[in-house]
Amino acid sequence: MDRLEAEQPLVYSSLIHMVDRGQLPHAFIFYGDKSTSKMEMALFFIKYIYARLYGTSISDSPVTKRIDDGSFTNINIIQPEENKTNTSKDQMHGVIVESTKTSLEKGPKFFIFKDADSISEKISNKLLKFIEEPNDGVFIIFIAENVEKMLPTIRSRVIQLFFRPLNQEFLKERLDMDGIDENIAYILMSYTQKEDDIKAIYQNEDMMKVLSLVEELFNEPFEKKGSMILYMKEHLGLIDTVEEKNFFLNLYIVYLHDILNQVNGVKKDFVFRTEKVRIKELASLTDSASMSSLIKEAIDLLECFDKKKINFSLNLDLLLLDTERAIKKGV
Repeated sequence: MDRLEAEQPLVYSSLIHMVDRGQLPHAFIFYGDKSTSKMEMALFFIKYIYARLYGTSISDSPVTKRIDDGSFTNINIIQPEENKTNTSKDQMHGVIVESTKTSLEKGPKFFIFKDADSISEKISNKLLKFIEEPNDGVFIIFIAENVEKMLPTIRSRVIQLFFRPLNQEFLKERLDMDGIDENIAYILMSYTQKEDDIKAIYQNEDMMKVLSLVEELFNEPFEKKGSMILYMKEHLGLIDTVEEKNFFLNLYIVYLHDILNQVNGVKKDFVFRTEKVRIKELASLTDSASMSSLIKEAIDLLECFDKKKINFSLNLDLLLLDTERAIKKGV
C-alpha cells in the first residue's frame, strides 16, 4: 500500500476516484495539521493525472521525475516571499498572467498556494475571479492548516479535503521499521509527525547534538551547581541556524512540559523517556505555577523568534535564568 494511501485513505481514494471518472473540479483546499502530507498529496495527485494522460503508471510517466526535481513547468507553487507573511499583489498578478499563457508542456497547469490560510482578504478577493472564471486546463490547490481563516466565498467554491492527524501507533511502527531509536522517535514525534522529516533529523548529526544539548542543560549545570547560562554560552555554536534554534526551543518546551506533568501528577508518558529519573528530581524542586509561567515564557520566545522581532541570545539567557529560578537547585 502506498504511504499516502495508508496515512490519508479517504483523501487518497477521493482523488483517485475523481481522476478515474474524469470528474475533476478545478479548485481544491487541502487542509489539516501541519504534520500531515498535504503538499506530498498534491504532487501525487498531479503525477496521477499525468500518468493517466500518458496512459502509463506513475513510475513510468515521463513527467514524474521532473515533478520530483521541480523542473516541470506546468506546476506553479506560490508561497509568501522571504520575510513576508502573505502572498503579495505582485505574486497574484503573476499567477493570473501565467494562467493565461499557452503552455509549452502537454497537459493542464496547476497552481498550488502554500500557506493559503495566511493570504490577506484583499488578495483573497482577487483570487475569487480567478476561481470563478478559470481558464481551460487550469487547476488550483490551496494548502492550509486552518481552513476557517480563509474567505467563506472561496471555501464555498472549491472542494475541501480534510487531512486527518496521523495515528501515533502507525507512525511509531514505521519509524521502528526505519531503524530509528524508539526513545529518540518519541522526542522527534513531539516536533513533527512527518516521517521523512523525522528520518532527516535523526540522520542529521548537528540536530542530534541539539537534542542532547537540551538534556544536558537540565543535568550538567544543576548537578555541578553551575549556571545554565554559562553552560549554554560554551555550547551556543550548536544552535547557530534558524532551524537549530527552532528545534532547540521546541524541545526545551517539551522537556518543561514533562516536568510540569510530573509536578501535577498527570499520568502521561514521558516524551524524554530516558530522562524520567532526572525529570522526577527536578519536579520535586518546583511547583505548578512556576512551571506554567516558565512554559508560557518559552512559548512567547519561540513565537517572537519566528517573527524575527527579538534578540535571540539575550532572551534565551533570560529564559535560562528564569528556569534556574523556577527549579530551585536544592542547595
